[in-house]
Amino acid sequence: MRIFVLISSVRLLFSMANFSWVLLLGLWSSSYAQQSRCFDAQSKPIYEPCLCEGTGEGNLNITCLGVSNREIKDIFLNSVAPEIHRFALVPLAGPSNQLDIDADLLSGKRARIIQIGSCPDDASRPLQIHPDAFRPSSDYAQKFSIIDCEINRVNWSFLSDFRELSDIQLDSVSGIQSINSLPTLNNIKQLSFTESTGFSNPLLVFPAKSLVSLATLILDRNSDLSNEATSNIMSTIASNAVQLESLTIINSPLITQVPANIGDVFTLKSINLSSNFIGSVGSDAFFFSNDHSVRLIDLSNNLIATILPDAFSQGDYGDAIIRLDNNLLTKFEWNVFLEVLDEMNRSGGSGVVSISNNRIICMGCDMAWLIRDNPDLLQWVSGGACVDGTPFEDVDPGNYDSACAVITPTPDTTSTTEIPTTTTVTTTTTPTPTTTTTPTTTTTPTTTTTPTTTTTPTTTPTTTTTPTTTTTPTTTTTPTTTTTPTTTTTPTTTTTPTTTTTPTTTTTTTPTTTPTTTPTTENTSTTTTPSLSTTVQPNNNEDLQLILLYIIVGFAGVSLLILILSCIYMIISRTSRKNRRKSSISEVHDDPINVRRAPVPPTSEPTTGLPRTGPIVVQGPGGKWYKSNGGANKIAGPANNPVKSK
Repeated sequence: MRIFVLISSVRLLFSMANFSWVLLLGLWSSSYAQQSRCFDAQSKPIYEPCLCEGTGEGNLNITCLGVSNREIKDIFLNSVAPEIHRFALVPLAGPSNQLDIDADLLSGKRARIIQIGSCPDDASRPLQIHPDAFRPSSDYAQKFSIIDCEINRVNWSFLSDFRELSDIQLDSVSGIQSINSLPTLNNIKQLSFTESTGFSNPLLVFPAKSLVSLATLILDRNSDLSNEATSNIMSTIASNAVQLESLTIINSPLITQVPANIGDVFTLKSINLSSNFIGSVGSDAFFFSNDHSVRLIDLSNNLIATILPDAFSQGDYGDAIIRLDNNLLTKFEWNVFLEVLDEMNRSGGSGVVSISNNRIICMGCDMAWLIRDNPDLLQWVSGGACVDGTPFEDVDPGNYDSACAVITPTPDTTSTTEIPTTTTVTTTTTPTPTTTTTPTTTTTPTTTTTPTTTTTPTTTPTTTTTPTTTTTPTTTTTPTTTTTPTTTTTPTTTTTPTTTTTPTTTTTTTPTTTPTTTPTTENTSTTTTPSLSTTVQPNNNEDLQLILLYIIVGFAGVSLLILILSCIYMIISRTSRKNRRKSSISEVHDDPINVRRAPVPPTSEPTTGLPRTGPIVVQGPGGKWYKSNGGANKIAGPANNPVKSK
């Protein structure tokens, strides 16, 4: 049974080996077929002097380094492929040392990716592109990039009507103010500026109107990108309702603060401001007015020493990743992070606040709100450690005595419309006794208007409830401060010049306002608790698919390893068998030719004539010689037939 299983496994390995060879042969033949598209039937390069290489998608990459416009047109005019994958051009200065790209450069052919780069520095005029330079690619091109060129003279009208274009990249360019002329491109999803200059030019106007579908904006390593420039860009994006989802501003030495107007971009979900020189984060820096979901706020590798209260005041941070690693923070304050951590805890999502490599001071009462009062929120803090290296989880809550105020999160108020509706009922009852006491004067109807003024102090609790979201963590007795609006009802005494004959009105208003305000504030605190208990269950389908993919790849790798080891073992064993066979043959007859030519040794001693007692050599079938121990008593037969001993 074991032998059968072994044979079956060997057969399986051999079949896998054959399949692997077939697969490799197919890939090689496919690559050869793609590469052969660069040559004609006589194996002559079709796109020479440009460079050509095949791609796995059945297309070609053509690179023209310092080739004139006339030559490029002739090359593509004589080529067969109607489309190519990528066309890269290093422009050549013309007769007048000018960098001009002519109309219909590809002679009617189309390219999916168009790249222009490495413009000569000695050109007398910056790069200029004809409006019809790449017109045939308007319904085919998806990406356009310019690298290491001066573009302040570029007229971007050559991209008009490019309906499939989704990505524009400008890398190491100068004079970016020319993008003011960018035409309307409704399908653009990504725009990136890397190591470029021109942001300080007052003529620069970000073309937000032309990029209404822009989803990703990348500003990386731009030396003259300032706080003012980024604020203007964000303001333009917000005012034109651009559907921006991801903003990246990194490695910019002049960025020292969070750009203004970020919260006005309602669709923004990912913000990467890492590796800048931001020193502080102000209040409402990330105030998202529509309370939309935030996925990433990356402020790592900056110089942040302070974060003011309510920096993350509004927005859905349940699944947000807030990175503050490698900064200069010394405090982790409740009025900055309590609301965010509580929201992450209630949602049960993937949110986290990462603060590794900071110098948080855990002495005093600064960390009592987290370590002692809300230890369940520690799971949403990553890399939290005190200045002495002690993780937040290992700090003893007993270090914080009763002198440290107890701070716990409270649910937010849902609406303030319930308070005036309840007070109107009480105010309508108050004018009825006043009209009965003073029928003689007509001033009493004016007193009926005073209850309407009493509604203003009732509306003031609506304003006082908003600070309760921040002050209530200190103590639960703060709602008693809402009795202060009852003292504000004393302005009803200011109406005493209108009515001096009715002191009863003052007595009726004070008791009616005090009972109505206190229960209504209690109602707001109780009705909001069930409305905030919304949980978002994570979706694990992607994790399961990823695990299954790892298992399949691992099995394939192990099978391939076994196949390789089996082949090596077979080669080694076969070689060793050949070596053993050769050595055994050499031991039997080192030199068969000399053995056959040697005379037959005598059967007796030549000196004494006595029979030989030692072994003798006899000749057997096929002319081979054998040793015999019969001595002289054994008589040899014919030459080719030795006689067996009886």
